[in-house]
Amino acid sequence: MARDMTIFVDRNGKAYHVHSSEENMTLHFSELTDDYLDFTGRYFRVLPGESNEAPAIFHTKGKYYMFTSGTTGWKPNPARLSISKKLSGEWKTTGNPCRGTIDENKITFGSQSAYILQVQGKRMLSFI
Repeated sequence: MARDMTIFVDRNGKAYHVHSSEENMTLHFSELTDDYLDFTGRYFRVLPGESNEAPAIFHTKGKYYMFTSGTTGWKPNPARLSISKKLSGEWKTTGNPCRGTIDENKITFGSQSAYILQVQGKRMLSFI
């Protein structure tokens, strides 16, 4: 099962198809072949049982950061931020990273994460 998904390319060039699986209860990081066209058959599970979708990942300052959304069907919900020292390592969820009004934060501005584009020479987000 592969639901809400993204592709993440790590600093070493290894790529992963990151997707909600197990009825959206667990994220899977499925390793891709070196040409990124197929799966190697290796994968690992992240945040099992925590019901996440819409993963968006980046690496900075020695840590991995992942934005996700809860699984409330088509109803907006608060964003989530999880942090880990290793891509396959233990991820800790730190809560909603959004900054806005109370009502905006409850629904992540009526949206959810999809991808994070890092721009060379630009400062990272202020909460990091």
